Amino acid sequence: MPYLFFNGLKGAGKTKLFFEVSERRIRYLTECLWDDNLSMLEVSDAGQFRDFLFERGMSSSSVKRIFSSLRAIVNSAIREQCIAVNNLFSGTYIVDNEMKQKRSPIPMGNPRQVQSNFRSLND
Repeated sequence: MPYLFFNGLKGAGKTKLFFEVSERRIRYLTECLWDDNLSMLEVSDAGQFRDFLFERGMSSSSVKRIFSSLRAIVNSAIREQCIAVNNLFSGTYIVDNEMKQKRSPIPMGNPRQVQSNFRSLND
């Protein structure tokens, strides 16, 4: 699967970090499912992969990001190779297991104090 994506047009002009992140996400997939043939994967495999990521201690937002990028990679591979399969990463339910903590804004006194301290430094 990495070969299909990285040698296609989607990888042109991307940074090294883009490829590292993509390769890591594909590595997670192959660690879990051991198969790089898209036509052999089933919808239940997407659920198994989701559970695998949660068992690794990932948050739901991380799992959603991984699914999003893998969905794009698989869509690209399906189009480039004319594979007649549905994208198993589309429509997989990922529970939102996090309580989002809203950050409080920095009180106005603090930024002004920091600015004042920087102005007083002689650099």
